[in-house]
Amino acid sequence: MTLLFAKGWESGEDSTGEFNAWAKRNPDSRVVFWEDAYATKPGSLQRVGSARRTAASLLAWLRSNPNLTVSKPTTGKIGTLRASVVDIGVADGAVNDDPTCPAKSCANFLGYPQWGEPYGIAGKSVSRFYLADVRYGGKRHLFVAVIEATGASQLKAFLPEARKLIASVRVPASSA
Repeated sequence: MTLLFAKGWESGEDSTGEFNAWAKRNPDSRVVFWEDAYATKPGSLQRVGSARRTAASLLAWLRSNPNLTVSKPTTGKIGTLRASVVDIGVADGAVNDDPTCPAKSCANFLGYPQWGEPYGIAGKSVSRFYLADVRYGGKRHLFVAVIEATGASQLKAFLPEARKLIASVRVPASSA
C-alpha cells in the first residue's frame, strides 16, 4: 500500500495487521487501515457472523449490534476501490464490555488474528468506516479504512485531511 502524505503526518504502526497515521497538529484523530477484520462477541476476539468477511456481511452485523450507532451507508472510495461508508459510535444505553473503559461505555466489536484484544469505540468517540471488498492473489479480502475521532465535531474538522489521505491510497488489488 502506498499513500501520499501532506507535510506534518506521523505513523504509529505499520504491520501486517494495521497501518495508522495522524496529523501532528491533531494527534487525537487518526486514519487506520486493516485487512480482513471480523466481527466479534462483545469484549472478546471470538468471531461472530459470516465466516466470509465481506463489506455487506460486516455492515449488516454492525447495524444489528445494539451497542453501536451506525449511520445509513453511503458510497465512497479507498483510493480507486469502491467502498461502503458509515459513521459508528457507541449507542446510548450501550452495555459496557470493557472493565478498563475510559468512558461510561465502551463497545468492542472487531478482531483480527494478530491482535491481542478487540477493537472498539469509547464514549462519545465517532469513527468513519470505509469497507471495501477487494481481490488480489486470487482471493477475496475485506479492506477497511477508518477515520477515528473523539467526537462528531472533531471528526468533521479532521475529515478534509483524512479524505485526502484515503483518496491517495494505492494497493495492488481490484474491487471484488
